[in-house]
Order: sequence, then structure tokens, then C-alpha cells
Amino acid sequence: MTTRKPYHGSIRKLVLAFDVGTTCSGISFCILNPGKIPEVISVTRFPGNNGILKVPTVIYYDCNGKVQAVGAETMSESVYESAKAEGWVKSERFKWHIRPNIPSTRGDTPEIPHLPPNKSVIEVLADFFKYLYRAASDYFKFYYAGLGEEIWRSVEGDIHFVLPHPNGWAGQQQAKIRKAAVLAQLIPDTAHGYSRISFVTEGEAYLHFAIEHGLSRGVIEDGEGVIIVDAGKNTIDLSAYCCSTEIGIAYEEIAATQCLFQGFDFVTINAKRYLRTLLANSRYLSQLEYICQEFDRKTKLGFMTTAEDQRIRFGNPSDRDDACGIRSGQIKLAGPVVASFFEPSVSAIFTAVLDQRAHAVKPITHVVMVGGFSSSDWLMQRLRETLIPHGFTIFCPEGNFKAVSNGAVSFHLDHFVSTRVARFGYGTSGHVSYNPRNPDHLKRSPLVRMCSDGGKMYTAGLFQSVTSIYSFSIRQNTAVSEVKEFRARFHVEFDTLSQFKKTTCKIECYKGLRKEEGRDSMVAMFTILCQVEADLSSCGCITRRQESDGSGVYYAAFFDLVLLFGLTEFKAQIAWDENLNLSDRSHAEVIYDLDDSI
Repeated sequence: MTTRKPYHGSIRKLVLAFDVGTTCSGISFCILNPGKIPEVISVTRFPGNNGILKVPTVIYYDCNGKVQAVGAETMSESVYESAKAEGWVKSERFKWHIRPNIPSTRGDTPEIPHLPPNKSVIEVLADFFKYLYRAASDYFKFYYAGLGEEIWRSVEGDIHFVLPHPNGWAGQQQAKIRKAAVLAQLIPDTAHGYSRISFVTEGEAYLHFAIEHGLSRGVIEDGEGVIIVDAGKNTIDLSAYCCSTEIGIAYEEIAATQCLFQGFDFVTINAKRYLRTLLANSRYLSQLEYICQEFDRKTKLGFMTTAEDQRIRFGNPSDRDDACGIRSGQIKLAGPVVASFFEPSVSAIFTAVLDQRAHAVKPITHVVMVGGFSSSDWLMQRLRETLIPHGFTIFCPEGNFKAVSNGAVSFHLDHFVSTRVARFGYGTSGHVSYNPRNPDHLKRSPLVRMCSDGGKMYTAGLFQSVTSIYSFSIRQNTAVSEVKEFRARFHVEFDTLSQFKKTTCKIECYKGLRKEEGRDSMVAMFTILCQVEADLSSCGCITRRQESDGSGVYYAAFFDLVLLFGLTEFKAQIAWDENLNLSDRSHAEVIYDLDDSI
């Protein structure tokens, strides 16, 4: 448990966190009053239902694409009947249309419903954001009865939004979420508007929540590492941190985050595969979907021991098929069989935890279990059986259902994490000064060209690692602090000054492990992360030059692309040298490809 200090700002502010989950969503907020200690508050009243902490991540659209019901509103029987009678389209699990195009670790994946006709995932998410914003506004005014309207009016024009997302998501997914926030009119489409949104991984949000709710004092005092295992419906996300108490409480990420496709839904997928084989020659095969729904709804969450058989009711008392274990409308599954449905997830978590510890730069002895899957008694029993013999202690904080939204607000207030680990290598491709003694350069000698001013020779097709002024490269699993800057020197030439108004640089992501300069020899290992765009026309880095043959003039600019990878969101700036230093800077815009097919 931490003790927050009073808010030292001079103006009242509101921090609002929207946890848009795959199936359920929640809201938390904090009003920052000058001189007062901030308190995180969970929203427990939603349009359509009161007294709940989370609402379904569901939207109903009519045949014209107009929103008819959202969130808690979709839970009422009248909405269900109207949807059925009028042919409304139900949009659920839409969040996973934003996910990165990463292959599953297995052949089976949970089925993701199609988006509504003529709707993009950004538009659907924007509609859901509007509902959450309305719910937050209504609850805020209710919570501060009498003063709620006045306080809300004083802060609504400058609300800071904290938006959590899965560990494996990065810049492209953040850009889509930000665009949805603009479409929902949460923020304006300006640089200042963008600054009112912070992103945080769900793993980091869970860490903040765990610290607030009793994370072992031994971790804080001894500087031991801790792994946060977010066991959700679709994925299992792992993050590893170590605490330093030299200056307050600060956590460092000590291993690259992991995302496994082995969440709670995969238990049902395994059960369905087994039941399909079992019922292959039975007349009850047609009931497979309903049997699996009942298994998902009751059996898998209540499963606790292999000593007891599990029975799934699906039919009438007269329904019977002894060969399939069906009697009185119930299908019997032996306890060990049900346990086998969990085992791939147990094995995946066990292996990933050991892998995190093996790659971490500090010793790890604590595992914090969060997420909906962690409410399974059987999963927790199996993890204790497998992890405790390897020296781990397992901690499960209470109030898990509000952990992400509460932890997201805590992230903004307390900011415990100061260092994060790069999941991949990052750099740029371009022309590098030719070195005839470098074998990589020598084999690319046909690509060598002379600079326009008759100076240095350069060779193309090489990957230039982004380096800092201390010559550190960003390689996979590198720990990067939030304040550490990485630089790449650029030299661009244009015929006219106007061409400098839109200068672009591509940042590439290298997913290989070898240290190799030649991009052309390992094309499959490289992808375009983003494009950085800057206006150099008014910067002091441009010089007018004469062609070497005297035929004309051209303009050249030398500048540094300054990159910040240690934040929860990638940032970039342009720096140039006017007075033998690199203190002059300009804003650079980071642009991602928002193609929904990616």
C-alpha cells in the first residue's frame, strides 16, 4: 500500500480511465483538487444498470447502422426482444479487430465476430467510448451530489484519459484507439488533444493495482523481481518488474513482455474438440454448441478437483446414449478429462514464467495472478503445484474485477515504472559512410555512390541501428529508461527549400537475433514500425551548396532524429546543430499505417 502526497497543481483536474475489455469494460477516475490527496474511485452505476463494476463490451446497431443499445443497456430482456424482432446487429469482441497481426501459437483461436456492416473497428470503438463517457459523467454528478454538475463543467474541457491495452499492442494499435477517441469527441484532433491521452499496458496497470492492494512488502524491501500474469479470456500477458527504493518506490521492467494465446476461452476450445470426437457418431452431435456453452458458463469455472466427475445438462430426462456417457439429459465428463482441457494453458504459463525469470536481469521469486482466468480454482491449484517447487510465491490481489481501470489511474498518479524493455530492435535503413575494410560494405560495393558535394562515399541497403550520444544500440531485450534518448544522424538533400516542409524518416523494427547490418540479407526480419514526419523548412539545419561541377545549387540538411522508446508510447523529435551543440529542437509527428487489414 502506498501513501500518496497531496496534489500540488494549482488547477482542479480530472483523470478518467476506460478499460475496454474483450467481453467486459470498466471505468475509474480521480478528481485532482489542489492540496488534497488523490483517491481512485470506481464507477458502479451505468446507463441501463446500477450497482455493477463492469458492463458487457457489446453494442446493438439497427439495420441503418444507428446505435440502439450499449453496455449495460444490452443486458435487459426488452433490448434482447427488440433486437430479435427488428433485426439489430450485435457487435461484441470487436476489440480484437484492433490486435496486431501476430500468428497464434496454436492452430485454434477463439472465433472473433465480424464487425457490423459498413462499420470500421475505429467507428465501433468510438461509439463505445461515447457510452463510457456518458456513464462517467452521470456517475460523477451522482457521486458528488449537489456539486457534481458544477465540478464536471469546470473540468470536462481538459480531462486526461488513460487508456489501457494488452501487452502485445504498440504504436499502430494506440493510433487506432486515439483516432476512435477523436471520433468520439473525447479529445480534439490536435497536438494538445493528443497530449490528453496516456496509454498503459494492462500488465503495468495491474502492477500499480497490486502495489495499492498489498503486494508483498518483501518485494519492495528486498528488491526482488515480480512477474505479473494477466490471465484473461483470450490471452495471457506476462510482465516482469523489479523494485528500487533508493528514491521513493520505482519499478523497472526487467524482461520483455509476453503475450500467449492460451486464455480462458482455450479451455472451452479444448473441451469442444474433445466433445466433437466423443459425439461424432451420436445423434446428440447437433447439441454440441449448446453443450459447450453450458460448459463455458458453469463447468469450467466451478471445476476444482479430478476426484469428481462433471455433468453438463443439455437435454431432457429421456435423453440417453451410454456410449457417450449421456444419461437423463446430462453428459458425464471424468475429472481428469476436464483437467486435461486446462493443461495447455497451465503448461504455457509455467513455461513463460520460467522464461521470464531466465531472461530477467534481476532474480524473480514472486508471481502476481490477475485477470478473469485467475478466478479459476483449478488453474490456481495447478500453478501452485508447478511454480512453488521452483521457488515462486503466488499472490492474488482482491478486487481483481476493477484492477485495470483502477491501476490505469494509479499509473497516471503514481508512475511507479521508470524503465521498460524493448521487445524488438529498432533502427533505420539508409546510406551509411562507406568503409572498404568492412566486409558488409565491401560486398555491397556496387551500391556505393558519391555525395553531391564530392565528399564522402556512401553505400545503400544497410540497417543503421538507432544510437544514443553514448553509442548504445536499441536491441531486443534492452532496458530503456523513460528519459533516455536515442539518436540517428540524417543527411537529406533537395533542390528547393519547399521540399523540406515534409521531411520523412522510416523507423524499422528488427525481430531477428543476429547482429547484422545488411537489411537486404534478412528482409523477412524487418518491418516498418512507423514514419516520422517533420517540417525542417524553418530549422537552422539547412545549408545552400554548390554542385561539384558548378552546374547549379542544392540544399542540404544534417539533423538528428531523437527517439524516446522508454515511454508507454513512442515519441520523436528533430534536433540540429547551430552552435556546435544539439540543443535546438522541433516537434516530429509519428505516423502509423492504420490499414484495418494489418
